[in-house]
Amino acid sequence: MKINSLIISVIFSALTSGLAVPHDHHEHNHESDQIEAIPRREFSREVSHEKRSPTETATESHDKRDLQPQQVLGVDPPTSTPTMILGDTINGNVEDIDDDWAPIDLPFPMILYNSTACALWVNVNGVLAFDHPHRRQSSSINTELPRNPFGKPPAGGNSQDFFLPAFAICPLWQNLKIYKGTRHGIYYTITGEEPDRTITISYHVGSAEWIDNTWMEYNFNVVYDESTPNMINYEYISLEDSGSRATIGIQDFPDAMQLSFLGTFYVGNGNVVEVDTLSNSFSIN
Repeated sequence: MKINSLIISVIFSALTSGLAVPHDHHEHNHESDQIEAIPRREFSREVSHEKRSPTETATESHDKRDLQPQQVLGVDPPTSTPTMILGDTINGNVEDIDDDWAPIDLPFPMILYNSTACALWVNVNGVLAFDHPHRRQSSSINTELPRNPFGKPPAGGNSQDFFLPAFAICPLWQNLKIYKGTRHGIYYTITGEEPDRTITISYHVGSAEWIDNTWMEYNFNVVYDESTPNMINYEYISLEDSGSRATIGIQDFPDAMQLSFLGTFYVGNGNVVEVDTLSNSFSIN
């Protein structure tokens, strides 16, 4: 661990409720499928400095959708051939992709919270799930964690927009989009040899909301190593707003850990968040 690492402990409290949550999407080692309480996850952080300010970025007044892919700043094609999940980071996109889910088969099992998955569902809005979501469940409006997949949305809200799968990996859950005429996209690469293989899922996307007639750009990775089960890393390559509009965390409902919601903790370019689902902790490098 680097000296400047921040260790964030997650301290849980509980709210009582009687809810049975099905877990047919993956194998698990829980003693029972019957959930007797729905904890409200809160945590304290051992942080040695003040909350970081968002990075200052210049905005442009032009409409990026009118540009050719090679003209869009901050979105370069990958240096090696990827396996595309959504979008086209090589040739550019011929249409917008918004709120979509896409499945991928994993080359090796992924174990988190002692639950095992052999496939993932990947969403444009910065969410990856063990569960198979309904195609109309967009997850486009982020909330605090844990988010009850069976709960009601806020007053006046659409349950499809607020939906979050029971098992959700949230490196940057917010309203994101793959834009036509750009090399935006989501892809994965596999490195290493068994039993030390690593899967890296990379996001090159834009914000769905426009600010000053332009969008924010986001480039981040989700990295899982088969030799370190129950741990996963979020790598932030370039975030124009330091995650100030996002929910960052993970849940296996009702269990959950939340690092940030709407900028309660900012992540900077180059930060790596190590998520340990056994010790319920984050480490930020």
